[in-house]
Amino acid sequence: MDWIGICLKDAAALGLDVNLQATDKAKALLGNQRHKAANIPAMPWLEVPAFYNSLNGGTLTELALRLLILTAVRSGPLRFLHEDQLGGNVWTIPGDTLKGQKDATSDFRVQLSQEAMLEYPHRVFQFEC
Repeated sequence: MDWIGICLKDAAALGLDVNLQATDKAKALLGNQRHKAANIPAMPWLEVPAFYNSLNGGTLTELALRLLILTAVRSGPLRFLHEDQLGGNVWTIPGDTLKGQKDATSDFRVQLSQEAMLEYPHRVFQFEC
């Protein structure tokens, strides 16, 4: 409902004929909702090394997950990783693949560890997608 309210406010700001009370009316008609937002539980940090070592890197998914653990980037930039984003020991993630306002997010640079730099990005590009 909150997103709908934001969209309606934006539409009103653009001069469109919208009812800004639509979300409040919908909430009143629908009544209380049982859904409660909950965070997705994370793996305890003490278990991460064993999990990392269990990924032998034999598949593209395992390589990607290992690189995700080594760099702590979001999954989107990792899924859209291109070879030309890698230069030396730095991964430059274009701003348009980052979470943030469109055309307002600048490029982000990730310093690659020796393990990440030597092995994973180069092996990832050996797979055909």
